[in-house]
Amino acid sequence: MRQQITIREKANRYFFAKIAVNALLIFLAALLIAFSLHTMQRRASFSRQRQNSEMALAAAISTLNGNTGNADKLALVFHDGNQDILDGLKMLLDSTLSDYITGGNSASRAE
Repeated sequence: MRQQITIREKANRYFFAKIAVNALLIFLAALLIAFSLHTMQRRASFSRQRQNSEMALAAAISTLNGNTGNADKLALVFHDGNQDILDGLKMLLDSTLSDYITGGNSASRAE
């Protein structure tokens, strides 16, 4: 009778040890799967973020190139306007009106 109990105890120990080992293997497999899925998700996230950054950079460069052309046109307009004003002042100073104005000032100073 004692021998049957020991055989039964050994069978129970073997059975529970097998369950414990299987549970440990299932847990390790779940950790391995979770780690690999996390790695794949991180790589996909980085690639999406890089793609979005590249598209945003391309849009910014396009906008800057367009703004550079517009800034050049605006500078040319202001330069032409300033040149017209300077030409007008030069004509005023070179005209007889300039002489009249300066002559009037010197005549009033003489008095």
